[in-house]
Amino acid sequence: MDCHEYEKNQISVRPWGGQGGTMFDDGLNKTIRIMLIGHGPGIDFIQTEYDREGSSVWYGKHGGVGGAKVDKVFIIFSNFVI
Repeated sequence: MDCHEYEKNQISVRPWGGQGGTMFDDGLNKTIRIMLIGHGPGIDFIQTEYDREGSSVWYGKHGGVGGAKVDKVFIIFSNFVI
């Protein structure tokens, strides 16, 4: 199945959040460019940059304020599906 077939079949399952956290939903976005993961022993927050028609769109951090370390994950495949 190519990326265009996935695009036609996208659905939003529902917003998610951890215990004591709040739900979030970044909506349907076609392409993820970068994902920031703030962590210590566990994941404290995530933040995602999407591509919207060639422009960068960052959504707010989801999770807590902790995270002694932040790792940046680059998604470099234009037809990569998560």
